Amino acid sequence: MRPDWPAGPASVSVNMMRPFIVALLALVAPAASLRAQQQPAPAPESCCRRVEVIANRSSGFGNVPEYMSVWIEPSSRLWAFEPAFVNEAREAFGVWADAGAPVIFDFTNDSTRALIRVFWRNRFRDPVTGRSTWWTADGRLARVDMEVALAAHPGVDARIVRAVVMHEIGHLLGFSHSNEADSIMSYYVSRAELSQRDLSRMRRRFALRPDER
Repeated sequence: MRPDWPAGPASVSVNMMRPFIVALLALVAPAASLRAQQQPAPAPESCCRRVEVIANRSSGFGNVPEYMSVWIEPSSRLWAFEPAFVNEAREAFGVWADAGAPVIFDFTNDSTRALIRVFWRNRFRDPVTGRSTWWTADGRLARVDMEVALAAHPGVDARIVRAVVMHEIGHLLGFSHSNEADSIMSYYVSRAELSQRDLSRMRRRFALRPDER
């Protein structure tokens, strides 16, 4: 099924905090292919304005923070939620860190202190599995809200949860969508791991030597 991508980005000039909507993730699940599509999120305050980014682009942040605090929603009353999903989301950050991403992901139990927050959702308005919203202040990353829709499609399991979060982290680190079927940044992700080309791109992105991963 072909993703239905939105048109180009809106351009605004804002002095206050503003959100950037990131690309959505599509997965090949056992029972269904999960379709990717951009999904806007509301601004946290009435004073702020939203800027939509083309769906196949990265966050656009030239400098990724070296330290990021992470909060993962510890439980949910959603019928599709499983406690194991929390650890899978945590492991997604670990995969990028173990691969050599020059970022320290520090987990916290306080959502108000976290730079990155992961939330569980039932489903979105469109049949998509994941989305992220980036908020900036003075050109710097101020907050990232990642959301995973557990009932978006049949077959959303722990493996898919990990892949969704890994994909969204990839956008945060500056990677756009890929046409390679085995890439974690693929429109249709088929596995929850980084491909060799993903690793090569990360080394180029952060100027890492092969022995630094």
